Amino acid sequence: MHDRVQVRKTIKRQCKRRVKEQIGRCVGIQFLYAVPYFLLVLILYLTIFGDLFALYANGYRGNALSMAMERNLNSVWLVIFVMLVVTGPLMYGMMRFYIGLFRGEEPGVSALFQPFTSLHSFWAGVRMEFCLFFRQLLWSVLPTALFFFVGMGLLVNAVASGHYLTQTDLTVAVAVLYVFYQLVLIPIRIKVMTYQAGWVLISEHEALGAWDATRDGSGVFHGHYGKVLLFVLSFFWWYVLSGLVSGLCWLIAMFGFVFIPGASGFVAFLLALAAGACLGVVINGFLAAYINTSFIGLFEFYAGRTQDVSQPEQ
Repeated sequence: MHDRVQVRKTIKRQCKRRVKEQIGRCVGIQFLYAVPYFLLVLILYLTIFGDLFALYANGYRGNALSMAMERNLNSVWLVIFVMLVVTGPLMYGMMRFYIGLFRGEEPGVSALFQPFTSLHSFWAGVRMEFCLFFRQLLWSVLPTALFFFVGMGLLVNAVASGHYLTQTDLTVAVAVLYVFYQLVLIPIRIKVMTYQAGWVLISEHEALGAWDATRDGSGVFHGHYGKVLLFVLSFFWWYVLSGLVSGLCWLIAMFGFVFIPGASGFVAFLLALAAGACLGVVINGFLAAYINTSFIGLFEFYAGRTQDVSQPEQ
């Protein structure tokens, strides 16, 4: 057990050092990745709710809003398809950056857009993103369906039995069922995470099928899923730090907006939000690089591609 912990710590220590040495590039590529992704999410949001707000503002109610919502939901799949097509090459470029970073190279931020310069690389990114999306869907559809039908079954049974359900009873029942659902999803998320190792194989052999790459990449972790879970949990306090920084900046922004009168309060609100955004980019840029390079290191170790890292670096 001690050796396993030492391996994980040594890999993380090596990757943290490499990320610190290239922190500017890590933050820069994370920011560039976030810009198109934010625009795509905004497009998705406007597709679903954009004209609903316009109709509501113009006095439309009832059937008009329902029909608009139904029409918008029918077009959501097209937007999701476009998101997968665009984010696939972007993610491929991002993962190539992290792979190079782990291997001691000095990849440039331009690596993010490299897949867009080659039709072969572009198609490899699209194939991988669709494959990962489909695999996640396959693994999550059954527990999600069970969660829905069990919840509905309990509700129908309670009503049929003549029990009066208060709002508190419903809230508690849904909360317990949701916690159980999330616990069931933990091993599924770990399994889905291991498919990400397929990016390493695709970066080395772009002609390799996405299904084969994700299967072979995940297969490396067979028998090590508990270690992958511990690996994920080892970053817990980093996630807490990220959340605390964001929450603190938001609280400061709201404090300025509510308690500082006039233009000064609005300026304080904007400055706090801007500070939160900047700190978020830096922390998330570091954390994304740290986690991804460490995961690549874990894959390389279990795949037998690296030397024994059970001993700490000198």
